[in-house]
Amino acid sequence: MLLNRIHIFVIVAAALQSCFTGVESTPKITEADIRQQRAEVRSAEAMMFDSVAPQPFAEWKKGKKFIVDDKRIALVVDGMAAADSALVGMTLSFNRHEPYASITGQKSAAIVLADSLGNAYTYRTNIAFDDITNKKKVEIPFTIEKSMVDDADRMLRGQALFLTSSAVRDIDGNVVTSPKFMAVKIDKVVAGSQFYPIGVIFHYVDSPATKRKVFLSAGPSADARKFENFFSFSNPRDAHRQISETTWQNIVNNRVEVGMSRDECRLALGAPRQVERQPSRNGLRELWIYDSGQSLVFSDGLLSETRK
Repeated sequence: MLLNRIHIFVIVAAALQSCFTGVESTPKITEADIRQQRAEVRSAEAMMFDSVAPQPFAEWKKGKKFIVDDKRIALVVDGMAAADSALVGMTLSFNRHEPYASITGQKSAAIVLADSLGNAYTYRTNIAFDDITNKKKVEIPFTIEKSMVDDADRMLRGQALFLTSSAVRDIDGNVVTSPKFMAVKIDKVVAGSQFYPIGVIFHYVDSPATKRKVFLSAGPSADARKFENFFSFSNPRDAHRQISETTWQNIVNNRVEVGMSRDECRLALGAPRQVERQPSRNGLRELWIYDSGQSLVFSDGLLSETRK
């Protein structure tokens, strides 16, 4: 009987050891893993312009078009008159690339362009002639690749979206403050600037005659002027139904009032430039400082004071 009990104990112990070994060999999911997984999940808005990017030079074909966005192009492209006011908005076509001897004696690549009248212009790059076809991105200063604008226009024209930023421009390019989280419709995409090539023109659904414009970056950009920072495919109000209608109207119109939470103030004014936390007799006080000079004071998580 004793031997049987010992035998059973050995079997159970072995089984338990096997179980613990199996658990211990299971990979642990750390907080860093979770953060990485979240970072890898990108929204549809974040991926919108991934394909709107400059073409690798090897894909350039004769006739590829570039839009001039600054008359300073005359300083870097041979054959242009700097005083020509018609330079901005001119469309140039890629004709060919050819070698030239740089001041260092290196055989570099020159890009030959043509206007609608057939006049030729030359941009001398600092890229070795034998290397240029391997370049993923070759820029002609003060121009925008028209293919990017056309791609963005096909994606966006006629789209019904929601504006998520208050920093927009009027149709003449002047900076204006807009209500945000408004339903808008995209009218068209035009050439922006060399650094922000996508110019999106839209109107408010509730006010079709009011036209606005934003300039966006192209490709999987890391800067702040990304599509996802200006537009949403879904109504932001749906994600904040717990906020009262009165408070939501303050948020839409970029206003804050005493008693609003930190999240509500962040929705209204955006993230502050600086945050200072101080213990006080009544709990923790928090000071938010904005680039505009405005400051918000929070007590126990609620707005208690605004300063200018």
